[in-house]
Amino acid sequence: MKVLVIFIVVISAVFVVSEQENDLELPIEATICKREDPKRNECIKNILQKLILALKDGIPKLNISSIDPLPLIHSKFLYRASNTLLASLTVVRGNAYGFSETQVRRVRSQITDDEWKFNVDVAIPRLLMDGEYMGQGQFNELNLGSQGYFNLTLNRVQTTWKIRAKAEERDGETYMRVFKFEMIPNVKSVRTFIENLVPDPTLNLVVLELINEYWNIHHNEILLESGQFYEPLLSQVANGILLNIPRIENTSDK
Repeated sequence: MKVLVIFIVVISAVFVVSEQENDLELPIEATICKREDPKRNECIKNILQKLILALKDGIPKLNISSIDPLPLIHSKFLYRASNTLLASLTVVRGNAYGFSETQVRRVRSQITDDEWKFNVDVAIPRLLMDGEYMGQGQFNELNLGSQGYFNLTLNRVQTTWKIRAKAEERDGETYMRVFKFEMIPNVKSVRTFIENLVPDPTLNLVVLELINEYWNIHHNEILLESGQFYEPLLSQVANGILLNIPRIENTSDK
């Protein structure tokens, strides 16, 4: 039986690095999930849950940043809803908080030598984004836009991570590169604050109430576009592990 260290389970290889680099340690046991094991998906689920906690503060030796907070630097968002809401937003500096509280509910996987496919159902109690923005837009007939502080809170997030990785050869070793990391959240409620949408602070609060009312009716439609924020960042975290550690294979039946 071929044994393959699958995606999240490459953490066993990280422990090899840990032995060589004395200051690199992860609070997680090395585990191998066998490709042919009928409980493979449950194995991946358990390891992934542990790894999420281990990645909270990042892995500096692998150039992996913290996932909580997850830095948002020059992240761009574009949304259009007929003539009702048009928004173009760039997060100049910001963070997303809450990914370390992710609860892994279910994993489905397809594994071949050349490609890995994972669908991972997760729940996150709350995601908060805040930072400095630049942007412009239109809400009904009102022109919006400027720069300043913003925050966005998503409550009771449920989503499926659709992760796809392909093999690539480098220096005689095989690595897996994530080329797709989709995350389309479904949320219970949304609340936002955006500074300087309009020059007058009192009118800004009125506009915000209208926007929040609109968002809480149409938030799941709007959040279909949120992958513009998260997908590149989550792919970077995954590739920070996979592209630093060769894929490990073993033909033993043990």
